[in-house]
Amino acid sequence: YNVQSVRSDDDALAAQDATKIQILKRLDNVDVNANPKLKALVLRHLARNKGTEEYVDLVDQFDIRDVHDELATLAATRPTDNVGVKAARILLRLDGRDHLLKTIDGQDAAAALNTLTAVGHVGDKAANDLLLNIINDTSRSVPVRGGAVRALATSGAGQKTLLAMVETEKMPPLLAP
Repeated sequence: YNVQSVRSDDDALAAQDATKIQILKRLDNVDVNANPKLKALVLRHLARNKGTEEYVDLVDQFDIRDVHDELATLAATRPTDNVGVKAARILLRLDGRDHLLKTIDGQDAAAALNTLTAVGHVGDKAANDLLLNIINDTSRSVPVRGGAVRALATSGAGQKTLLAMVETEKMPPLLAP
């Protein structure tokens, strides 16, 4: 059993996979989820590229739904860079909202606030709706609800929503300041 040989075999497979992924990226209407061999190829390549922009771009392009936990981790650990924000956007688009909420409702306060920040940077309707629900949910802690207010203020549409809430006195009193 030669460790050097195994390593070079792994490197060769990684290079082959990278080439195949580049080809797949250029093809239109490829449903890798319908083809177990293609999906295995993509998942293998993703495993080698966790945490990179290529990772989130491939998940997005191929609608890979098996990696929601990893995307939630990226949103919680990299809330202001492209990778974390894209991860949050993908989760909202691919029915991964529960994964975001799991982190927001979890025991790690920093991860919760970071996840809210990432969602705020997404700034689309789905993100803003999620943040509004959190703001208005009195069962959640004030720090989490306050984090949702700050996150909603990140986008222009969110700022308008917050202003309207204040003007119409619909802002929860604890969060009004």
